[in-house]
Amino acid sequence: ITRCSSISTNESFAPQKMNSLSIWNNPSADGYLAFENPVQTNAQAQLKVYDVCGVELCNKPIHLQPNNKVLLTGLPNGIYAVVLVVDHIAWYGKLVLMQ
Repeated sequence: ITRCSSISTNESFAPQKMNSLSIWNNPSADGYLAFENPVQTNAQAQLKVYDVCGVELCNKPIHLQPNNKVLLTGLPNGIYAVVLVVDHIAWYGKLVLMQ
């Protein structure tokens, strides 16, 4: 069992606006993360996946297409935070895996 420590937030450090990542087939029953390209250009990006405790479980470079599908192997059922970084700008989403 993984235990999460308590986390407090300080509003002065909260971002003014979070960029939302459009994820579909959520929950995912096949282990794939499918999402729309937020920048509408074929670009290099960094895909990161975190568990609910904030532990990074995946960090891989990807080449963006208009619609993207990435297999997340080895992750158990659960809720994950997804971060896509393109040119130092981050988009955030939530993925539920139910395989």
